[in-house]
Amino acid sequence: IIGIAIKIIPIHKWSFVLLALMPMTITQMASNSYDAVTIGLSFLSVSYFLYLKFIKQGNISNRDLFIVFVINILLAFCRPVYCCIGLLFLLIPVFKLGSKTKYIFVFFSLLISMSLAPFLFSLVRFVIAESNPLIAIPWKDPHEQINFIMENFTVFIKVIIKTCLVTHRDFYISSFVGTLGWLDNPLPRYIVNSFVAVLILNTLLNRTSGIRISARDRVIWFIVATSGFLAIETAIYITWS
Repeated sequence: IIGIAIKIIPIHKWSFVLLALMPMTITQMASNSYDAVTIGLSFLSVSYFLYLKFIKQGNISNRDLFIVFVINILLAFCRPVYCCIGLLFLLIPVFKLGSKTKYIFVFFSLLISMSLAPFLFSLVRFVIAESNPLIAIPWKDPHEQINFIMENFTVFIKVIIKTCLVTHRDFYISSFVGTLGWLDNPLPRYIVNSFVAVLILNTLLNRTSGIRISARDRVIWFIVATSGFLAIETAIYITWS
């Protein structure tokens, strides 16, 4: 799946190659976890949105939209918080769908489909297994965690910022590149730092001729990245931490 994603993405191919070859990515791909499918579908979803924006000539066909829906609904089944990637649909110019009305309809249909898919799956699992699919760990109560966030939202945001930038900063960076095993075998620090430096330099210096990223596109990328990060951190707090 990642190979297809690298083949069709019009920009930053080598950044995708580096991300695909990270020790953590390879470890997850070799595991029995559905993170392997999640990572592959995430790469493919991002690549296909960029393909439709920069490479696809003429109007986007129903076949193209079908592929978009299949990839992103499967991704939502794997990790509901990855619904944020569906916002990259906004990168596609309106004229490629023929009309603004169709554009809005398809966009919201995609978001609704991605949002409903995991809940329908959880409902079926609840009926069949007669267990609460929201309780990921027995000693955690997601409802209490959600109530705390609702009542102390400012405190919750401060906790996230402090966790990522102060108390667990090194863990986040190390586990991004590769903390193997049961998160108990970190790579040497110089390998982690070197990989991050190469990834950043490649992303900044590797330009694709003829393709321009507009200010609007950068805003969309920022919104997707920020919302995705907050969604992941919130999901971890509710179901695991």
